[in-house]
Amino acid sequence: LKNDTNLNYHNYFNQAIAQSPPLGLLYRTKSEATDEAKKLLEKLGCNQPNNDKNPEIKKWECARSKTWREVLDAQNKVRGLIDADKISSIIEPWTPVLDDILLDKHPYYSLIDGRSWNKKIMMGHTTGEGDIFVYAVGGVPLGKREYQLLMKKFFAKDNIYNEVLKQYPSPCGDFAPGCDARSALGRIASSYLFDCPIRRALGRRSLTIDPNNGVTYKY
Repeated sequence: LKNDTNLNYHNYFNQAIAQSPPLGLLYRTKSEATDEAKKLLEKLGCNQPNNDKNPEIKKWECARSKTWREVLDAQNKVRGLIDADKISSIIEPWTPVLDDILLDKHPYYSLIDGRSWNKKIMMGHTTGEGDIFVYAVGGVPLGKREYQLLMKKFFAKDNIYNEVLKQYPSPCGDFAPGCDARSALGRIASSYLFDCPIRRALGRRSLTIDPNNGVTYKY
């Protein structure tokens, strides 16, 4: 949905369907993406200095020589090293990059700013989609205390910690061995990554669209 770049990609389409666009996902800057790539090379053992004329090419040739299992293991070790204080870092550690070529602005803000004002857009997601990310991370069941500490870690800086807990309380009691609050975390992930940013972006977009060509559908 980035449709106003110097290369005029927006001219290649006049309508779009976006299924499960994670508009709440934070995108990397070029600097952050470079740091993350360096950490990946380190975990692969491919970031050693060398005297080759093209050292960066050699490092990536080393990375390409690894098995898929080695790459996967290294990728998991990099998870959360760049922005560990963001909920999206745990859920989706490898994100698109704002490279000023294909993407110069997050699609969420592009929609709000009306960049797709003359396009027909259908956008939506499935119920409980955040569960896929939360349970895929693995780990042990999440008790009430652990759940509340996790929410404080992610939302205390924005001063919305209490509001989030009020809206998404833990399903577990103070003394409930074996109770798992990851279902509540899954609902937060669904709202944080999909539902809330999609609703807000499309709501703002509806104020700027072309009445003849720009149409918005939310499902």
